[in-house]
Amino acid sequence: MTSNAIIAAKRMSAELGISDPTKISLETVAASKNILVREAPMDGADGRILMKDNSAIITINSKISHLERKRFILAHELGHFEMHRATRAVFSDTDETLNAWYNSTFGNEELEANEFAAEYLMPTALYKKACNNVCGDKRLIRDYGIDLPTMIDKLSRLFDVSLTATLIRFAETGIHPVLIVCCKDNIVKWFKPSDDFPHYRFAFTTRVAPRTETIASEAFRNGISFQGAERRQWIPKSAWFATKTEDNDDDFYEYCIHSKRSNYTISAIWEK
Repeated sequence: MTSNAIIAAKRMSAELGISDPTKISLETVAASKNILVREAPMDGADGRILMKDNSAIITINSKISHLERKRFILAHELGHFEMHRATRAVFSDTDETLNAWYNSTFGNEELEANEFAAEYLMPTALYKKACNNVCGDKRLIRDYGIDLPTMIDKLSRLFDVSLTATLIRFAETGIHPVLIVCCKDNIVKWFKPSDDFPHYRFAFTTRVAPRTETIASEAFRNGISFQGAERRQWIPKSAWFATKTEDNDDDFYEYCIHSKRSNYTISAIWEK
């Protein structure tokens, strides 16, 4: 069943005649909606939208340096405008609300705004086609495994979005089974397996720390972010999943994105 957020994103694209979101700036889209976009220093918020009737002002925190991050925030605020302006006049978004993909702590409106942004910036049909092009021959993936970090890099550049948003989108519409786990301050906040991920029993839950064998735990302990080929780290199955015996401790990989600024990690876990 298609969600309201996806419907709203597709409707906006259709109304504006946009088939490829990388071909038109979000500022131009906002201007067509009678929305002023500006940047200013903000404490305690990354993005904010103030709405009145059919107009709005969106403010992006000028302290944010990554352009891909700014694009996602702007698309998120546009989602609030398209879906929520009849119920609330102001939304002030932090790193936590912008990363609340499957966590309703901040309300369904934030989940919808994230889903809207993902669908607009990475339309399902275009993203699936891009995934197939980037992944290449599926038989080679079966024989040699998937180089997920490199694939996410390519998709991120193609759609001009952050690695985090690209990775989460991959779990939703990609072609390979993967589990996504988000941790904040070394505590699991939410997790989401792709629809085709095997039904393994998890050895973790929300509101607890990830096991020390995980790459996420190592990132928090040592404050590191792996680079290059090291981003695809081998882990035992027991790092994230329950196993009956040591003999059943199969090989898995973990790709962990660590944001030191916000002290959170997004991990992708997949089977070798």
